[in-house]
This record gives sequence, C-alpha cells and structure tokens, in this order.
Amino acid sequence: MTCFLHISAQLVIDFEDLTVPQTGYFNGATIHSGNIGNTEKFEYQSVSGLFRVYYTKENGYNYWSGTAYSNQKDMLTADWNNFSAYTVDGSGGADNSTNYAFGYMWNPTFAQPFSDTISFDRPICCDIEIEGMYVTNAVWTYHYMNGTDGTGTGKYSAGDYYKLIFRGLDINNNYNGQEVEFYLADFTNNNAYIIDKWTWVNLSALNGSDKIAILYYSSDEWTPSYYCIDNITIDYINNIENEQFNNVEIYPNPAKDFITIKNIAETDIKIYDICGKLVIYNYLDQTNQKIDVSSLKTGIYFVTLKQDNRLIYKKIVIL
Repeated sequence: MTCFLHISAQLVIDFEDLTVPQTGYFNGATIHSGNIGNTEKFEYQSVSGLFRVYYTKENGYNYWSGTAYSNQKDMLTADWNNFSAYTVDGSGGADNSTNYAFGYMWNPTFAQPFSDTISFDRPICCDIEIEGMYVTNAVWTYHYMNGTDGTGTGKYSAGDYYKLIFRGLDINNNYNGQEVEFYLADFTNNNAYIIDKWTWVNLSALNGSDKIAILYYSSDEWTPSYYCIDNITIDYINNIENEQFNNVEIYPNPAKDFITIKNIAETDIKIYDICGKLVIYNYLDQTNQKIDVSSLKTGIYFVTLKQDNRLIYKKIVIL
C-alpha cells in the first residue's frame, strides 16, 4: 500500500545556532591545520543550510573565501579585518539578531571552487521552495563605495554599481537557468543609492533549485567583494508517495534512548526532525539493529530507509 507522508514546514536559517569564536567571526582560521601553503575547506551547518569556507595559510599572509559567520558590530573600520554587516543603527544581524553570514568571493565569475554556494539538507521526500533572505553590505564595502573609507578613491558616481546574482543550481552544481539579481549599490539609470540596512530579497524565482550560488559583479574592480546575508527562509513541501512495507519494523514508538530497525539491512538510515534537518545518519548492516536516539530532543521525527530502490518513511516520537 502507498500513502502520502505530509511534511510541510517553513525554516529560517538565522545562524543563531552557531558559536562564534572570540575573534568575533569564523572564517576557518581558528581550526586550520597551520600547514603553510594549504588551502583547507571547512563545512558547517546552520539549521538545514550547508555552508563552506576556504582558508589558506601562506608565509607572511593568509586569506579566505566562501561564507564565514560573524557577530561583529563595528560600523567604522574600513578594512579587511572588519567582519561587520553595515546597518545605519549598528544593530548586528537581521531583526536585531546576534549572528549572520559574511561572504567573500575572490573570483567574480561562475567558476570553481563553489565556495559561495548554499545547499540545503532535507528529506528526499520534499521539494524546496525558496522564499528569500535578508542582505546588506559589509562595512568596508559600504565605506569604499560611499567614499568614506579614508581614501575616497572608490566613491561611486553615475554609472557605477555593485550587485549580487543569486543563481539556482541542481544537485550536481549545474546552473538551472534561474537567477535573481540584487543591487547592493546602484548609480545607473538615474539611481543613486547604497544599501545601508538589512533588505529582503525575494528568491521565489529559484524554487526547484537544490542549491544557490551567489556571484558578484561591480563596475569597479577594486570594490571589496564582501556581502552579508541572514534569515534565509525556505519551505519544505512533500513531493513523493511513501512506500509502506509490513515487514519493516521500527520499535519502540514512542522511544527514548534507542530504536530497533527490524527486517531490513544493507541500507542507509536517515532521521530528520519536523523542520527537515538531518539529525542522525547511520548504516544498517544487520537485519535487527539498534540505533541510539538519546541525543534527540522530545518531538516528532521522520525515519527514511531504502529497499529495492523504493523509499520507506516512518514517523516516530521521541519522549
């Protein structure tokens, strides 16, 4: 028999679940091996959003790219050491939150590495509907374009612009033809503004994408290529029928410390919370195997298994 398992939930990726180092930001420096010449990739997850940052250590200098995260609120320092989002009131993250993401792209083209790509962890049974996110300038970028960075050499004037392109990607990082552009500064076509607060960007045109790539383009090649994002909002919508197999058992249900999976083996088991975040991943190599769920909070969870190219979904309750 088949039935539809309904999973429909809105998620806000707000970075508040991340611990920021004492430096006030994370860009990979604090966990780099220290080996000179090594570019090391670090991946991290906030809610269901998956991000990556690259950090390179060289003799005499170090550099990074990708998506860092920060809680800094320095609205004045206009240099590469400042990991602050620019807002006129110096409030920090969107909606006066503490943490936010801080992006940097060293290569303004759609090329490897995809260090500026956001992907989403989700049950395979669900499609993603991307609502949007909040965006603002980084402090150094703002002051450069505003001519208040101490040099005045980058002050934007008629014809100048700095924009982000949000591009939809499939699971294999292929561009799917969907994109949204957003101007962090626009002095074209009689416009004259620089974004100075968290501003909502509607990304519903990217629905159906598995990932989002963020690119930048500027009329001034010396514009510091930073940007800040926060409160990425997505919806998970069920898209598949659930195959029910009478011989596959999961017990006890409700459970507290362990569940037992019976009559299925040599398959992956994934457990997702009600919001679609992957919380347990394991491999079943026995037909009667216990899985430790003691780390899970009280609530409803979804177990996914695979058998003969068919997907099995079970709902469990953790006490």
